Amino acid sequence: MTSELFVYENEAQKEHFQYLDRLRTSGVTNMFGSPAYLQRTFAMKKDESYKVFQAWADTFETRGCPGTGRED
Repeated sequence: MTSELFVYENEAQKEHFQYLDRLRTSGVTNMFGSPAYLQRTFAMKKDESYKVFQAWADTFETRGCPGTGRED
């Protein structure tokens, strides 16, 4: 399944997941450090940022990662 077929729960989830996809492809940080980026970028609380990261990680295999050649 490619990311185009993935159904996001809401627009916020879509925005967060796309941000994490771009962060991953940028190589700026190890993805385990991404909750701190979510906190700063989206003014999230720490626990919320970890929940978003976990949801992103849980769906990564299903969604693929646009821009990395891992869409299929």
